[in-house]
Amino acid sequence: MTDPKPAGQASGRYVWFVGLLALVIVVYITVNTFLNGGHGGQGLQAGDTLPPFAAPLATSNFPDGADADTGGSKVPPCRFTRPGALNICAERRRPLVLAFMVVGNGDCTKQLDTMQQVSKRFPNVNFAAIAVKASRSDIAPVVRKHGWTFPVAYDNDGAVVNLYRLGVCPAVTFSYAGGTVMRTSLGTATVKPQILATEIRTLLTTTPPPRSAG
Repeated sequence: MTDPKPAGQASGRYVWFVGLLALVIVVYITVNTFLNGGHGGQGLQAGDTLPPFAAPLATSNFPDGADADTGGSKVPPCRFTRPGALNICAERRRPLVLAFMVVGNGDCTKQLDTMQQVSKRFPNVNFAAIAVKASRSDIAPVVRKHGWTFPVAYDNDGAVVNLYRLGVCPAVTFSYAGGTVMRTSLGTATVKPQILATEIRTLLTTTPPPRSAG
């Protein structure tokens, strides 16, 4: 008489394997949604106002575990005056190109290289970037290696990217002086210098749309 245990054990291993495979697929899709331009949050739209935040710069002497302030502390982000922080309230006084990046993602890194190149043509425009879910020790060597001269801040827990309703990378938000959003560009289009320059010229030559309610 055949012992049924081996077949039962094999069946159990098969179910376990299928379950593990499904989990790996879900994790892969979730990670790549942000890192590789999948369909996630679409970011701020025309007429939105840039939400205020202050985040430590990669070149600052903040503790490595420092994180962004998006309004949860007693001091409002716009009143955060400690040196070594990217304060979006100050940056949005002029037209602003704000990029979101993930350390180690090639397209995100190329986006910031393009911004560095194009920024020389537009001295009256502010450029800045946020490294999402990164620490100073993660992003500081990258800034030094690539020679980015515009402010690059970091956000340990992803509070800023959530505030800006983003789920893809590369992502660039263009805003008029005063903080009204022109548009958010998702994906690799603006990695091309000519396309990024065209977007900036549009930013400088068009009228801000009516601000969204709220």
